[in-house]
Amino acid sequence: MSDHKDKRMRACVIGAGAAGLCAARHLSQYQSVFTFDVYEKTTKVGGVWNYTDSVGLDTNGLPIHTSLYRNMRTNIPMEIMEFQDFASNCETSFVSHTRFNHQIISVSRSENVWKIMVKNITTGEIREHIYDSVFVCNGKFSIPFIPKDIKGLHTFKGQVLHTHDYRVADGFEGEVVLVLGGGPSGVDISIEVSEVAKQVIFCHRNAEPFLNLSENIVQELSEIQEITETGVELKNGNQYKVNTILLATGYQSDLSFLDKSCAINVNNSGRVEGIYLHFINQTYPSMAIWAISRIPIPFPYYHIQVSLFMKCLTRELELPSIKEMESHTQQELSLRKSIGLSERHYNKISQSSYDYCHTLTQMANIKPLSPVVNKLHDDIQEFRKQDIIGYKNMNFSIIS
Repeated sequence: MSDHKDKRMRACVIGAGAAGLCAARHLSQYQSVFTFDVYEKTTKVGGVWNYTDSVGLDTNGLPIHTSLYRNMRTNIPMEIMEFQDFASNCETSFVSHTRFNHQIISVSRSENVWKIMVKNITTGEIREHIYDSVFVCNGKFSIPFIPKDIKGLHTFKGQVLHTHDYRVADGFEGEVVLVLGGGPSGVDISIEVSEVAKQVIFCHRNAEPFLNLSENIVQELSEIQEITETGVELKNGNQYKVNTILLATGYQSDLSFLDKSCAINVNNSGRVEGIYLHFINQTYPSMAIWAISRIPIPFPYYHIQVSLFMKCLTRELELPSIKEMESHTQQELSLRKSIGLSERHYNKISQSSYDYCHTLTQMANIKPLSPVVNKLHDDIQEFRKQDIIGYKNMNFSIIS
């Protein structure tokens, strides 16, 4: 933190993953306006993208952050994973602003500033720091979401594993494995485990089955009736004996370090309450939170969100009143409810992501995403439907 005599605004970035580094890059372009610190509880930048074979706790006794499995490959082309106006081979670094092995203990709002308690993990020392704005960039792919309504899960005698702790298929040889959840990790891990397992029961609630899966992958588009001591009973009447249950049931936001004074709440369903445009604190708009929404093209969208938030902080952009922001948020929630989304997914913007992106770029008067980025994303989704196993081997080049 800078000396209190420094008249520049003090910004705090929590997390040095993709969103945190994006925030740091933008803040560094306003050095006459901002002084800033990035706090990272591990020893590296990159957040969830740092792979480790380890699961459970790290060497400091903290939960392992990453959820990467060893053979994971991104489900969108790398050509649309770059930040706008910031090529992947750029040598600029923001490491000098980052305090590694520093954990955020609490964030509170008092006397028009943000009071942040930070623990130096190496020394154990806890200190309070004062900031004018907060970029919460601690990610959403480290705290497993385990549905409470899976009847009988606690009675199962075999191994129960969330995909957060999955690394390789070793150990599943000859087993019958139940995979619950049809998201990207559920699909990937079903395919990978099927190479060594006797059979994979891939249970998901997608509207259509995936095409061209291995013969030993049995797809069940049915909900769970009950988990028994030795297997699973489905609502469609089918029953299977299984050795292992792999929960590909997603992740939940960890905002437990935000004090009630921050006016942000994660309700029982996992929905984050109190945010405008899916990332700005609508009561105290000098705080924004990244990655609480499911975004189809994350890195470019982080760039757009950070760009808009920076304009809010520098007063180049005036947000609506608190009442107007709350009204807008309520309308958004009502829309999501009307199309049948569960409350847990009310922050999801995938179905209207291009409109969302357009809204932000118009508000902030910034360069929109190139149409080819959206087109490539749409095309890869179609390829994925036709060839779920081979689509990641496709190579692309953006020529204009």
